[in-house]
Amino acid sequence: MKQISILFFALVFGALKLSAQEVNLKQFISVKGEMATSLAYSPDGKMLASAIFDNKIVVTDTKLGEKLFEYKLKGTPLSVKFSPDGKYLVSAGKDARITVYNLENSTIEYVLKSHKHDVTSIDIDPKSEFIVSASKDKSVKVWKLGETTPLTSFTDAIGQVNSVAFHPVGSSIIAGDSKGILYKWDIERNFLKAKFKAHNGWIRKVAFSPNGQHILSGGDDKLINVYSSHDHDLVNAYRIHKNWVQTFAISKDSRYLLSGSHDGYLVLMEIETGCIVFKSEKQKDYILAVDFAPNANQFASAVLFSPKVNVWDVLDMNLDQQSIEIAERLKNRLIKAPSVSFTQKDSTTATEMFSLEYEVASEMWIDKIFIKKNGKILYKESWNDIKNDISEEENSFVFTGKKSLLLSEGENLYQVIATNAVGETELASPKINYVKPVLVEETVIATVEEISLTEEVATSKNQLEVVNVGPAFTFEYDSTMPTNPYRFALVIGNENYHAYQTGLEAESDVPFAHNDAQSFYDFALAHLGVPQENMIFLKDARYIEMMKAVKKLVGVSEMLEGKAEIFFYYAGHGFPDEKTKEPYLIPVDGSATDLEFSAIKLDYLYEQLTVHNTKRATAFIDACFSGGARETGLLASRGFKVTPKEQDITKNLIVFTASSGDQSSLPYKEKRHGLFTYFLMDKFQETKGEISYKELSDYLTETVGVKSFMINNKKQVPQTNISPEIEGEWESWTFK
Repeated sequence: MKQISILFFALVFGALKLSAQEVNLKQFISVKGEMATSLAYSPDGKMLASAIFDNKIVVTDTKLGEKLFEYKLKGTPLSVKFSPDGKYLVSAGKDARITVYNLENSTIEYVLKSHKHDVTSIDIDPKSEFIVSASKDKSVKVWKLGETTPLTSFTDAIGQVNSVAFHPVGSSIIAGDSKGILYKWDIERNFLKAKFKAHNGWIRKVAFSPNGQHILSGGDDKLINVYSSHDHDLVNAYRIHKNWVQTFAISKDSRYLLSGSHDGYLVLMEIETGCIVFKSEKQKDYILAVDFAPNANQFASAVLFSPKVNVWDVLDMNLDQQSIEIAERLKNRLIKAPSVSFTQKDSTTATEMFSLEYEVASEMWIDKIFIKKNGKILYKESWNDIKNDISEEENSFVFTGKKSLLLSEGENLYQVIATNAVGETELASPKINYVKPVLVEETVIATVEEISLTEEVATSKNQLEVVNVGPAFTFEYDSTMPTNPYRFALVIGNENYHAYQTGLEAESDVPFAHNDAQSFYDFALAHLGVPQENMIFLKDARYIEMMKAVKKLVGVSEMLEGKAEIFFYYAGHGFPDEKTKEPYLIPVDGSATDLEFSAIKLDYLYEQLTVHNTKRATAFIDACFSGGARETGLLASRGFKVTPKEQDITKNLIVFTASSGDQSSLPYKEKRHGLFTYFLMDKFQETKGEISYKELSDYLTETVGVKSFMINNKKQVPQTNISPEIEGEWESWTFK
C-alpha cells in the first residue's frame, strides 16, 4: 500500500458546547492529493472515498491516512457514494457515465450509459437495490443495481439537475435544479408528487434527514431551507452563510448540519435551534464537498483548488442513539403510520363550544396533526408545536390533544389526521349534535388554544418575578382582574446575532434584549390580562420563526372577526433599506445587506396587525432604524446613518418607538436593559398598568429624552405614532 503523507495540525478551536456535550474540534489530518469534488464515508466509517478532479477515485483508510486503492475514469467525477451494504462504490461525472466498482473483488463491475450530459449527482437507496442519478441533461434516472438499463427516467425538470437523494425508506426521491425548483417523485408508482420553488437561483444540494421528517436544500440564495417531507411546508430557513451554499451533510441522528459555502467557511450547527456551534477559519477558496463519518467522530471537507482533503476530529460529539435506532428501523420499514383515537363518544349538547379530545401515538416522531371539518383545515400543528407535550410510552411517542371548537347547529363531525415519515392516518371524530337553546342566548367566547407558550412562567404566592433581568421587576397579580380571552401578545427579544451568523462578533449583539422581552412578557401576563395560552414568546428569533408568529396572530384576528386585541413587543436590531429608506426588523439570522429576503418590513408588520380589523393593536419597538444601535450595531463599521421613511399607521393601531428619526436606541447598562424599555417597565410597575396611552406617551417622551443625555450623553426621544382613524380617542385608552 502506498503511504500518503499526513500533515498534523496543532490548530485547536477549543471546547464548544453541543447540547449537553463538550466537543473539541481541531483539524486532524490532511491527505495530499489532487482537488476533490465529492467525498463519501463507507458505512463502517473505515474508508473515505474522494472523487478527484484528475479523473479518478481515491479511497483512503480513515484511521491511518493511507491510500487503500484508486481507479481511473474517463472524465472528472462529480459525485461518489458507497452502497449502504458496503459492497459497492458508485461514481459519476463529466463523462456522462455512472461507474459501479465492486469492493469485494476490487474491479469495475459495469458502467451505466444513458445520460446525454454530465452526471452531477447520484444516491443509493437504503437497501442497496437502486441507484438514482441526476444530470445536466435535465433528467433523473432510476437504475436497479446489477442492471445496465434505467428502470425509469423522469424528465419533469426545467433546469439542469444538480442534486438528487433517496428517502430513508426508499419510496421517493427528491432533486433540485438550476431554476431553484425542488422536485419529489414517488418511485413506487412513478409519478411526480410535488414541484415547488425552493430557492432564488440554483439549488446545489438536496437531502432527506435520516429520520425522514424533513427535506433540506441549499442554494445560490445563501439559504439552507428545511421543508416538511409530508406536505412540503417550509419549517426553517437557515441563513448561516454569506454566499452560495455549495454542499451540506446531516449527522446520522438528524441533530447536526455541516455545511460548506462559497464564502469559504465550514459551519456546524444544531438543526433544531439554528445555533452555530463551530465555524472554521476562512478557507483559501470555497468548500466543494463535506461528509459526516457514520459514527460522527469525524467529518471531512474539500476546498476548491486545494490539493488535500481535510479530516476534522470531533472528539466528544455523542449522537442520540434513540434517534439512530429509529432511523434504522425506518430504513428497514419496521415502522408504521401513526394511530389516532378519541376518548369521547357520540353526544348531544346545548353548549356551542366543544372540547375535542384525541390521542396520537407513533413509533417515531409525529410530523403533523391536522383537524378538519368539511375539508377545511381548522388546526395544523407540527412536531415543534407539540414536542413539549409528548410522552414516551412503550417505544411510542404519544400526544394527547385537546381543542376547543365552535359547533354548528346540528350534527358536527371532525377529522383528525396524523402523519409521520412513513405515512398518514385519518380518523373521524364522534358525532357531536349541537341543539341551540331556544330561550337562553349565550355569548360564546372562542378560545384559541393553538398558540403555545415557549417559556415557562415562575409563579409563587400570586407573584411573578423576573429572574436575572437587571432591575428586580416584580409584578403582583391583580386577583380581581380576570384574563381576557380576546387579548394576545407576541413578544420578541433578539440579542445573540453572532451565534446565528458567520462573520459577526459578539459586539454585533443587542445587549439586554432578552431582559427587555422577558420583562414585557411577565408584565403582559400579570397586568394586561393576556392568558398564558395566548402568548407567543420568542428569544433570538430567526426569520422563519418571526414570520410564522406574525401569521399566527393574523389567523387569530381573522377567526375572532374584529374582537381580538393584540400587543406586539420587539427588542433587537432594526435597519433601513439604503435606497428606499424603508425600515426593517432584523431576525438573528437576517442580513442588513439582504433585507428583502431576510428581514421583516415594518410596513408589512403594521399591515398584518390590523389586516382583519383588530379591535386594538399596540406595538412597542425598542430598536432604531437609522443604522445605529445600542452598542456597535449590526453594520456599525459602515459609518453612516439614514433617516428612515415614516410609516403609515392605519386602523386601530398605535406604536410606541424607542427613538426618533436618525437617533439610536441606547442601553441603560447599569440596569441591564434598553433605556426605553427600562423606563417603560418602570412606569408599568409603578402603575400596574393603570395608565392611559396619553399619560404613558408623555412620560416616555420626557423621561427617556432627559435620561438619555444624563446616562449616555446622546439624544434619544421616543415617538408615539397614531393612526389618523383613532385621533381624538386614543388618549383615553387604558392598558387594563
